[in-house]
Amino acid sequence: MDLSQANTEAYLWFHRFHEAFNRSIKMAAIGLCLVDDALGKGMPRDELKQLAYNSGGLWGGMPDWTDPTGLVVEARADLGEAGILRTFSALDRFVDDLDADLEGLGGVPQCA
Repeated sequence: MDLSQANTEAYLWFHRFHEAFNRSIKMAAIGLCLVDDALGKGMPRDELKQLAYNSGGLWGGMPDWTDPTGLVVEARADLGEAGILRTFSALDRFVDDLDADLEGLGGVPQCA
């Protein structure tokens, strides 16, 4: 029996999380880069605010645009922290799921 391509349900879920997370985090980072680039090119705050309104607005109202560059810096830090948290949570679920799979098979095989 060739098990070189074998997979567990836990790993398959973790892999799919990884793919979806990569798409999501990259899109958020692209958005922040575009805002940062627009600020660097001198786009007025009111034009940036209008972009948000044109996209359907934001829940809870607009942020304070007094320091838009500071908003980008804070958002990058928050995005990074959220990414780390989501990744650790996914890894924790993977380990729990894998442990459950192994328990269902009678536990981890012991070396003689």
